[in-house]
Amino acid sequence: MQDITTREESEAFQELAMRQAWRWAQGRSRRVDFSLAGGRKTMSASLALAAQCYGREQDRLFHVLVAPHCETDAHFYYPSPDAAADAQITLAPVLFPRLRPHLPEALLRKPAFPQDMLRSFDASAAPSVHIYIKERRVVVNGRLCILPPVLFALFLWFTRHKRAFACNGQCGTCQG
Repeated sequence: MQDITTREESEAFQELAMRQAWRWAQGRSRRVDFSLAGGRKTMSASLALAAQCYGREQDRLFHVLVAPHCETDAHFYYPSPDAAADAQITLAPVLFPRLRPHLPEALLRKPAFPQDMLRSFDASAAPSVHIYIKERRVVVNGRLCILPPVLFALFLWFTRHKRAFACNGQCGTCQG
């Protein structure tokens, strides 16, 4: 495509970015450098999402910064023999979360649509819960929750009930 001017073109580019990022990140030996420079903002956003989904520890996301006077010059190209000495080109790393280790294996076997990737991060996923009965403390996802005695007893009853009757989502009446 020559440009991205419609929703359909934007979605097609996002799917292309996901497919390419998946393909580039298949091997373990080489590093992938994702560049956000150039193009439309929707292209940069799509590539950043693809890097987050498929990026490995060695992969990098960066942006190329140029001096403001170069940014507005339609004929600016770097490097060129007549490039201004004050072009001030900066390669700026962009930190990004790597979601790959948290994705189900099935989504890493082939390129996936962004909505399928994001659906795997279901907000209803089970939290990490540690109950300390003698101290009446509950730690949920690493955060301490001190409950009044009655609420603690109720919470403890529900967790024990859930553990005793865990259906793993198979019963059709609960969420696992």
